[in-house]
Amino acid sequence: MEADYIGLRLMTKACYDPHGSPAIFTKLGEYAKRNPMKIPEYLSTHPADDRRITTLEGLLPEVLEEYETQCSPSVRRFSRMSAFSL
Repeated sequence: MEADYIGLRLMTKACYDPHGSPAIFTKLGEYAKRNPMKIPEYLSTHPADDRRITTLEGLLPEVLEEYETQCSPSVRRFSRMSAFSL
């Protein structure tokens, strides 16, 4: 989960919409449901998508203030990952 937190902070500093982080794991989770080959979390090297989404959504308030104050609308990138698809 530390890597997800660091990634969220870095994407915010680069003016990428932090909402994109949980959004991409939501889309990956939807893909995994359509294409099942689930490895139990205890055997995986990464946390389950649902757990990552919940954690990242909980971290959003911490980074949104920085995003809103430091990133003017003209430099913001990928608003909410709307173009991403699997």
